[in-house]
Amino acid sequence: MKKIILTIFILTSCATFSQITFEHTYSTTGFSDNKGFFFNTDNASYHYTLDNINNEMHIYTETHSLYKTVNLPVDLGSEVTTVLFATDKLFNNDSLIEFIIITETPYDPISGITYKMTILNENSIVIQQLGNREIAYIVKTNSNNYKLITMVGTDANPSNPLSTVDVYSLAGTLSVNQVGLLSKKIKSYPNPTENLINITNPLNSNESATLSVFSVNGQLVLEKKVFENEKLIQLDVSSLPNGLYLYKINDYSNKFIKE
Repeated sequence: MKKIILTIFILTSCATFSQITFEHTYSTTGFSDNKGFFFNTDNASYHYTLDNINNEMHIYTETHSLYKTVNLPVDLGSEVTTVLFATDKLFNNDSLIEFIIITETPYDPISGITYKMTILNENSIVIQQLGNREIAYIVKTNSNNYKLITMVGTDANPSNPLSTVDVYSLAGTLSVNQVGLLSKKIKSYPNPTENLINITNPLNSNESATLSVFSVNGQLVLEKKVFENEKLIQLDVSSLPNGLYLYKINDYSNKFIKE
């Protein structure tokens, strides 16, 4: 009986593994919005990468052919750290791919960080400048309208304890393939931090997950198993070099600064 079970397991495992086929390797910098540098439009799927040396975003088809190279507007001394909400009908009613980029300067303990948030399309045309903002959310109202909410936190100006929140109405919509763009964010404090950071727990009953922390270059630097019974997740980041980090729990993510 044991031999039969083992044989079935091996055959099943082989069949399962044979369905996984390596496709391609990309190199990139910066952060994506939880989607692994991948997005859907109404009619197609795309991969993308960032090149901070040449300030470019490279968009590839689902079969990994280069679709377009987008020149990104980056001020001297800044770099693109994040691409958000790549879609084709949310910010405009045309069929062009549009997205948000966030650029930022290195963190300074006195002056903080200068952010710049911009909406642009695949032809490198700026649709709208959103100013010194570091966080963006897409939300759907009860009346089925979409809004863009942007924020800048206290890390942009350490001497100012207030955050600024802007709300924009969006003329476009999301298809069924794009509803994953609706925001899932978690909060952390204190931010910036020197040693410990507290992260709100987004898990539901009986869930567990892995909290992953990435450097600005996308390198995994910390991992911790978390469970739903922890109201606040406390993470020791004292061993990390000073800088900006992204943390993720399932589809939820945000950033913090270690100083």
